[in-house]
Amino acid sequence: MEAGMLRLQMLSTWWREYQILPGRSHPHMSMSSDGGYLLTGIKVSQGEAGQREGGGEEERQ
Repeated sequence: MEAGMLRLQMLSTWWREYQILPGRSHPHMSMSSDGGYLLTGIKVSQGEAGQREGGGEEERQ
């Protein structure tokens, strides 16, 4: 049985607030350093419908 992944997405969980000033902008100077990444996806595998009867072994005549 083979498995794979579909629609992989990597998201940054670090929320950034920005200070907007005339002619410039930058992240707030007192931001927390907490954060990370979130990886999501759909795991798929070949189900029973894709296998032959008898556990996938071919019959010999």
